[in-house]
Amino acid sequence: MEYKIIKLIQETKDTKTFRLKPVKGKVFDFKPGHFVILSAELMVNGNLQIIKRAYSISSIPNNGSNNEYIDLTIKELPNGLMSKHVMTLKVGNTMDIAGPYGNFVYEDAMKDAVFISGGYAQMPFYSMINYIFENKLDVEHGVKITKIISARTPEDVVFKYKFMELTKKHKNFRFFITYTKVEKNPEFGFVGRLDKDKLTAMIRNTNDNNINLKKKNYFVCGSSDFFEGIKKILIDMGVDPKKIKTQGY
Repeated sequence: MEYKIIKLIQETKDTKTFRLKPVKGKVFDFKPGHFVILSAELMVNGNLQIIKRAYSISSIPNNGSNNEYIDLTIKELPNGLMSKHVMTLKVGNTMDIAGPYGNFVYEDAMKDAVFISGGYAQMPFYSMINYIFENKLDVEHGVKITKIISARTPEDVVFKYKFMELTKKHKNFRFFITYTKVEKNPEFGFVGRLDKDKLTAMIRNTNDNNINLKKKNYFVCGSSDFFEGIKKILIDMGVDPKKIKTQGY
């Protein structure tokens, strides 16, 4: 399906949000956490090839068929054929999009959730978190959210300041970052890779004195090494593997 770029938002020096509207028809129904497949004919080693890449939707669903647009937030990667291509596109250009796909989605019945991401993999969580707040699940159903990011440096964090603003507006939202390539972290206090001690401290840093780590739903997104490592730590902490969803990024 062909989508037209109606707005570009520069999120970081190498990351943009592409706001897209269908050239014909309406936006498909989707859930927070779904991804799409972006296709483009690109030159590869002197030959034109159809390249396909998956990108998570960073906007929120809006009553299914009433959606007017979707957002794709894309980081330019050093060897990324597709990401380098889309960075050249302007408002009015089009993209070929198929979807939605995936099982890495937040469902209303899940209640409390811990969202853990490595590197720049914030996109599905931005959709999930804003969906929860937009639908007042935190107020009307008492949903509590903890967002945890492991990044190399502050410059590598997409949506950092937007997440920080959300903590000021929503008492049931906690946000933490640990940096692996800096010596100090004055905003959050954590440095080094995520481990059991850091995760426990972050998840327990809440107003809920009766917190039970085992009852929460865990979503982990990042490289395969990252999410497999975090999953192992969570299981060692006593979390049921069935309560852990993972997605490569």
